[in-house]
Amino acid sequence: MASKAHVLILGKHPSLTRGVLGTLEAAGFTGRGSTTDGEAIDLAGREPFDVLLIGGGVPWDEHRRAVGGVVEALPEIRVIRRPPSGPTDPVSLVEEALASA
Repeated sequence: MASKAHVLILGKHPSLTRGVLGTLEAAGFTGRGSTTDGEAIDLAGREPFDVLLIGGGVPWDEHRRAVGGVVEALPEIRVIRRPPSGPTDPVSLVEEALASA
C-alpha cells in the first residue's frame, strides 16, 4: 500500500507521540515523531513532510517556534494543533488537513 502522506508529529510525551505515530501508520501514513521544537525543525529540513501535527500539550512558545521553523523549511506543509481535550483522532485530523489543501 502506498503511503497517504508523510506526517511530522511534535508531542511532549514520547509514549503518546509513538502511539499517535502507530495509529497513523496503521492507517497508511508514514511519519516521524519529535519531542522538541528544535528536533521538529531539524527533521523538516531533512525530510519532505506533508503535515505537521502538534500535540495539545505542547506549550504555545514551542508551538510558535516549531511552526515558524518547519514552515520556513517546508512552505507547503499543513499544520494541525491537536486539541488538548475532546475528540482527537489523529487519522481524521490529518485527513481533514489534507482535504482542505
